[in-house]
Amino acid sequence: MWRVLVVAVCLVLSLGAPARAGDPPGYAEAKRAFEALDLENRVQIEILLLAAGYAPVTIDSSFSQELFDAISKLQAGSGRRATGIIGADDVDLLIERSARVLAKWDLKVVTIPGTEVSVFVPSGLDLDRKTILRGWQYQGRKSSLQIQFTHDSLESLRSYYDAAMKWAAGKKKVKLIDEKFYPALFFVVAAEKSIYMDVWGIWRDGGSVVMSFTYDAARNDFFGSQLENLLVASLWAMLPPGTSLSPPDEASLRRLKEQVASPSPDRPDALDQGADPPGYAGAKRAFEALDVESRRQIAILLLAAGYGPLDIEDAFSRRLFNAISKMQAGSGLPATGIIDAGDLDRLIARAAPFLAKWGFRTVTIPGSRLGMFVPFGLGVDVDPTARGWRYGTPDKALQIEYFRAEKSDLGTIYSETLGVINGHKDIRIVARFVSAESFRVSCQVGSRTVDYWGAIDQDGVVVTTFSYDRMANDFFGDRLENLMVASLWSEVAGEADLLPTDASLQRLKDAFSPQARPPALKGPAPVQGPSAVVQTTPQPTADAPSDVGVGTGFFITADGHVLTAAHVVEDCRSVSVAATGSATLYPARVLARDKGSDLALLATDLKASKIARLRIGVRLGEPVAAFGYPLPGLLASSGSFTVGNVTALLGKDDSSRDIQISAPIQSGNSGGPVVDASGNLVGVVSSGLVAVGVASESGASLQNVNFAVRSSVAASFLQRNGIAFQTASLGAALPLTDLADVTRSLSLYVECEGS
Repeated sequence: MWRVLVVAVCLVLSLGAPARAGDPPGYAEAKRAFEALDLENRVQIEILLLAAGYAPVTIDSSFSQELFDAISKLQAGSGRRATGIIGADDVDLLIERSARVLAKWDLKVVTIPGTEVSVFVPSGLDLDRKTILRGWQYQGRKSSLQIQFTHDSLESLRSYYDAAMKWAAGKKKVKLIDEKFYPALFFVVAAEKSIYMDVWGIWRDGGSVVMSFTYDAARNDFFGSQLENLLVASLWAMLPPGTSLSPPDEASLRRLKEQVASPSPDRPDALDQGADPPGYAGAKRAFEALDVESRRQIAILLLAAGYGPLDIEDAFSRRLFNAISKMQAGSGLPATGIIDAGDLDRLIARAAPFLAKWGFRTVTIPGSRLGMFVPFGLGVDVDPTARGWRYGTPDKALQIEYFRAEKSDLGTIYSETLGVINGHKDIRIVARFVSAESFRVSCQVGSRTVDYWGAIDQDGVVVTTFSYDRMANDFFGDRLENLMVASLWSEVAGEADLLPTDASLQRLKDAFSPQARPPALKGPAPVQGPSAVVQTTPQPTADAPSDVGVGTGFFITADGHVLTAAHVVEDCRSVSVAATGSATLYPARVLARDKGSDLALLATDLKASKIARLRIGVRLGEPVAAFGYPLPGLLASSGSFTVGNVTALLGKDDSSRDIQISAPIQSGNSGGPVVDASGNLVGVVSSGLVAVGVASESGASLQNVNFAVRSSVAASFLQRNGIAFQTASLGAALPLTDLADVTRSLSLYVECEGS
């Protein structure tokens, strides 16, 4: 019996999992069907399988080889074809087979003292609970079962492991069956005749969380092996934001049966479907009123603190709403989803230890202009490779490798990466993603996660390999990986470092202060003195009606979608556009508008002869050009073409949303394209700085200090609104006359009436 238990334990933790040459037939279809279920129902299936004895599986709502095998075993045992796709009949059978043990156990969820870790406890087994040092002990009144949970922020996992090993070695009649120790987890399985005495230790919530499970197999009418598997799985549960550990009940089983029986299995994730929860609209407005840098800082802090979301984005989403709500609920506060100054202080305090532990520094990827954060705080060693560099901890628990691919085609590199992986029979692909700009292939090799990331550099493709041992992980590998990949994407996009600094956190705090002034969306700020510097945006000229605002836009799709600045179309009764060289105005509809990124999307009935192609990334000092319709009635009505350089990779107040350019712009340029020497879009004109008075305090006149929203922010805005766009890399420089023709042909005059 102990062999069965240990094998189950090892497989649950992906220790010694059997090697497989690729996915078995039907695996991909079973994975799609399972992931089409909402998160609650996925977790319920995992719990039911464990209770019915079809372990090992983990409780994490994700599909795996072990879950596929467990479902197939259930189907084969009932005489049905083992497809791995759980259907309505399978659910009925699974509920029937687990009902007896679940009724006997009567599982309750308890939180281990001093932690946020939730675990199952079998309250139906007539247990006495008493408080012990740093935790609780449950003792069966009529059975041999004893379960103990403790949390210790002072003692290390190693000390608990050593104590368990010393105890087992000091007992002559106790046989040590199996043991494993890793920095983030250990277990010791021992027995004295028929009495099993198992100890589990996990590093969670800043301390050692230890569970001991003891029972007599000879006096076991409570299915001790199945119960232990389920309790360990609940202790190790890694659930996404918005879900919680809960035992099956009548209502949850009814919801499970209804969804599995639904004729539309390919529904999206439950977090992104259905009506918005109460308070969502207000939370979205509050979040999007912040500047882009502040939004990203909040997302990074949530990720570092373990609240998600898994992606760093400047858009509000259901996942972000749930993450903020979870943080608030965990602090005993109303879960509004609206982050305030107090929430921010708590979030910074919770994220700070992880950021300090990682100790990030930026390194330049060999052969590339790109940089990526490396966690030097973990004591990584640096080793050169044939094509780049490898960073790893001395125990090899974490390994990161960067190199520049010799070929510049992302699709080719992606296909070759899959070919290399498929050539190793012990590597199993668990997820993959590819787009025009990047790809990811996530694999598992036993207890190791190995992820391959590829991203377009302006001159090629940079590939990053991130590998860590999930069982030897005291550095929170999943959070670490997401932040590192975000830093790579930030540099690919030409953006500034995203990780919080003292200065950026102070700006974030200032944004939540009662005195914070909302960013000017239209019109200049009040002049504060003879040498004040103010941010300018387009204003109607003296020759234009006072209720008409003007700006510039440009085609982003051949079907007439136009991108412009949000402040150009603010509070408009109607919006019209005119093609370059035409005096005819055509109506336009505002499809989307984001104040924080200062971008707006228009729909027109025009057909574009030329559309903008986005180049993700820009270099300091490279030449750029702008086109627009500045000062109508004063300057040329056919538009103006100006040239300059990228003078800074940050905007006003070190904003990562913008780049600074020296190409001259005036009122009316806002929303116009900023292109590189090849004619690719690298920015959208937003605003400029002018000196009010003769000189600044330093005595130097401010000239041609202008800002454009970077193309990566525009790409994110378009993706959020479902607009497909074209991308390009830096090519041969065009003559200025040809470059002027390119920008002129894709630009439009934009008029806002009633602004």
